[in-house]
Amino acid sequence: MIYDILYAMKNILLFRSSFCRSNRLEYEGVFRYAREHDWRVQTIEYMNAAIYRFRTQKDDPASDVASLLKLWKPDGCIVECGIAPDTFHKRDFGRTPAVFLDRDPDTIEHGAVCVYSDSDDIASTAAKELLQLGIEDFAYIAWPDALSWSVGRGRIFASIIRRHGKNVKLFNMPKTDKPESDLEHLSGFLSSLKKPCGLFTANDVLAKQVSTACEMTGISIPDEMPIVSVDNDEDICEHLPVTLTSIELDCMGAGMKAAEQIDLMMSGKASVAASAMFGVNRIVRRKSATGFRNLDKRMCDALEFIRLHSCERISSSDVAKAMRCSRRYADMRFREALGSTILDEIHGRRISTAKERLRMGETIDDVSKRCGYTSIADFRRVFKRYTGISPLKWLKREFA
Repeated sequence: MIYDILYAMKNILLFRSSFCRSNRLEYEGVFRYAREHDWRVQTIEYMNAAIYRFRTQKDDPASDVASLLKLWKPDGCIVECGIAPDTFHKRDFGRTPAVFLDRDPDTIEHGAVCVYSDSDDIASTAAKELLQLGIEDFAYIAWPDALSWSVGRGRIFASIIRRHGKNVKLFNMPKTDKPESDLEHLSGFLSSLKKPCGLFTANDVLAKQVSTACEMTGISIPDEMPIVSVDNDEDICEHLPVTLTSIELDCMGAGMKAAEQIDLMMSGKASVAASAMFGVNRIVRRKSATGFRNLDKRMCDALEFIRLHSCERISSSDVAKAMRCSRRYADMRFREALGSTILDEIHGRRISTAKERLRMGETIDDVSKRCGYTSIADFRRVFKRYTGISPLKWLKREFA
C-alpha cells in the first residue's frame, strides 16, 4: 500500500549547485510547491558530485545525468544553475521534462524552459536608489565572465543613468588567478572615478571586493562612494566595515515558478510552459547608501540602530539615546530628514521583517512575538496600518 502511494506521487529531481541564502530561498519555493502538490523531491548536489569525481577519477567533472535518470526515473527535473550556468543542457535530459532555474534562456538550446532574473527590474531599482542621492557620476562593476545577467544589469543601469543626463562608467572585473592583481586593477578604476560616485555592483561578492579596494585606496563609503549591490547575502552585507545596501530578489517566487512550469510539462501541457522572470522582492538599506546627502552621522547611526534592534521592543527614547540627544530633537531630525517619525521607522522595519518571516512559513503568532509586539492583536493592527490589509490577507495575496 505504501509503495503504491509513493509510486503514485510525482517524483522530482532537484539539481542543486549552491547553498548561499538566495539559492536556499529558491529551493524553499520548490519544496513549498511540492508539499502543496504531494510531490516527492530528491536533491542532487551535482557540484559536490563533480568535485568528488574529479578528485577520485580525474575525469571531466560533470554530473552523469543519464545514470541519474535511469536510477530515479523522475517525472521531471528542476536544475538550479546559479553557480554553474553551463553545466547542463536541454538535450542531457532527453524526453524527461526539465526546467532550468536561474539560467538565462539565451545560454541554452531553443525551446528550453528557464526561470531567470529580470535585469530590467534589478537595474531600475539600483538606478532609482542611487539617482535620488542627487549626484552626477555613477559606475557599474560587472562580473569577470561576460554572463548575460551581469551584462544585462550593467547595460540597463547605464541606459537609465544616461537618460537622466548623468555620467556613467562600466568596469569588468578581470578574470585572473591572482586576487591581489584583481584588487590592483579594481583600485585603479575606483581611484579614477570622479567623486562622489554612485556605484552599482553586479552582486554582493563584487561589492565585498569593492569595499576592500576602497579601504586600500582611502575612498570613503558612502561619503565619496555610495554603493548598491544585489542578492542581500547577509553573511557579506552585515559584516563589511560599512554595511551594504543590497537588492533582495524574489528567489522563493523563482523556485515556485520553476515548480509551476515543470508541473505543466509533466501534465502534458508543454506548449503552455514557458520561460519566466523573477524580479525584486525588496531593497535592504544599510549604511553604504543611506549615509549620504542630508543624513548626518547622527542620523545614520540612528537608522542603523533601528535596523539592528527594531524587533527588540525599542522605543523612541532608546533611539534618542543612541543619537546622544533629547527625544524632542531626535523626532525633529527624523521629520526633517525622512519626513516620518522615529516610531514610523521602527514599525516600518518590524513590518518588513514580519513579511519576510511570513513568506518563510512562520505562523502569525510566532512572527508577532519575534518582531517585538506584545500581542497578535497589536501586531495585526500595526500591520494593517502600514500595509492596508491584515497579515492573513497579505499572505493569501502573496501566494495567490
